[in-house]
Amino acid sequence: MDAADAASSLLIVETSEWFDWLRKELPLGGIGLPNEETVVLFIERALHSADRARSICRHLPDALRYKFIRSSIVYQCWEKQKENTETAGWNRGTSALPAVIAVSYDSLVGASGRHHLVNASDGFQYVITLPSRRWSETLPATEMICNRLAILFGLGAPSGAVVTVNAKLLRLADANCAERPEPKRRGSEFCCGFRYLGAEQVAEGPPVPAWPRGCLKQLRGALVFDIWTLNSAPRGFLRIARPRSGHEVILVDHSHCLAESNWNHFEDSTVHSCPAPQWASGTVKSLDELWPWVHRASMMDLNPIWETFAQMPPQWYGHRRAFVASVIEKLSARRSDLTRAIQLLARNGYFPGARIPPRESGSGIEAEMLGDSAEA
Repeated sequence: MDAADAASSLLIVETSEWFDWLRKELPLGGIGLPNEETVVLFIERALHSADRARSICRHLPDALRYKFIRSSIVYQCWEKQKENTETAGWNRGTSALPAVIAVSYDSLVGASGRHHLVNASDGFQYVITLPSRRWSETLPATEMICNRLAILFGLGAPSGAVVTVNAKLLRLADANCAERPEPKRRGSEFCCGFRYLGAEQVAEGPPVPAWPRGCLKQLRGALVFDIWTLNSAPRGFLRIARPRSGHEVILVDHSHCLAESNWNHFEDSTVHSCPAPQWASGTVKSLDELWPWVHRASMMDLNPIWETFAQMPPQWYGHRRAFVASVIEKLSARRSDLTRAIQLLARNGYFPGARIPPRESGSGIEAEMLGDSAEA
């Protein structure tokens, strides 16, 4: 191997190391990840700048070179995110709810006519919720709130964004569900959007082969989440292979949460309210598998949900701020009913393979939580 080949190999290795660092650390600092091609470009720019700096300062310490490269990458990613937000025209975009602009239309997603796939200015594809009077005006807020809630709960979910879609692309989307035409679109819309992860990864029905233990744990959490949010349809999810952490469960399509986005019904829900049956409930062998997730829900800080609400376009919730506030309060209140709700569902056959504890007593975490509820 000559010197040029050796230098090229070292560059590839260092670029890969910085790519791993960026993917792991950047989201922790509140900056969105660009697409892979853009990331590689930013890293190469930073490495080139560091080499130029070393040619000027021949005794540049390695620690200082590391900080220089890191600062350059972070600044370029921040600048790209700022550019996307400004172009999208939604000035409340933040790390929790960034803003991008749709540049082309791709296809219809599902059969409802609600969801469509677009290509966005950040290089990613997004599944957007089409603005419409045909379904609940609170649907976009339901999807974004529950997606954010799932992430806070410790479950996998795609990142969300405000996607600015112009009138031309909206008309293309309408033409794809022309059996129920909309009035002519006259301007751009701020749409609720979620990063598209690939249709080939959708898992439907019982898994083959069996799920790894880590995925089963996530499915238990998804069951508790769907009971908490009163999901009225079979849970949509993806199973994605990760190079280092193995398979991961990603929850998608929260449009049926909060009682099918019927917030009045959700606010009237009680401990006896029943979510839709889920095939994963048949894999539960003991309710003890669910109590850690119930405990996690009871300890959650919901302030990030309020922050997400503050960043959403008002048209996502029909310009009724008080309505959103009452729904978030109801989500908070339902946490204290999760133990009883799960027990009632179990005795009604919701978990067909689970061992059901005696009605008059409890054990383990269940007993402890019931004791806390009684004291409260």
